[in-house]
Amino acid sequence: MQDKQSGHTERLDFLHKDLGDHKKKMEEIVGLKDKLNDLENRARRQNLRDMSTTLYRRRKAFTTLKKKLHEKDISFRLLHPTNLVLDLPEGRRTFTSPVAAKHSLTKNHPDVLI
Repeated sequence: MQDKQSGHTERLDFLHKDLGDHKKKMEEIVGLKDKLNDLENRARRQNLRDMSTTLYRRRKAFTTLKKKLHEKDISFRLLHPTNLVLDLPEGRRTFTSPVAAKHSLTKNHPDVLI
């Protein structure tokens, strides 16, 4: 009987130690998950910040073209994120870059960019 009780006590001691180790591991996992969430949030914020800077630069690239269009009283809109829409005699045209818009205007409407 003593041997059985001793065996159970040893087993219980082992389980308590194993449970303690398990709790420590779980605490480490929770800590790592918190760190991962923090890093993901920082990356997301940084990405949004970079995205707005990039978007600003892309939209600013249309500035000189917009001034010339405004001087010639040509209707245009700069839609989100960076689409320039022109109302031309042949219809509405949409451009995603100032280079494409200048190329098309130079080819089809050379008097606009003078």
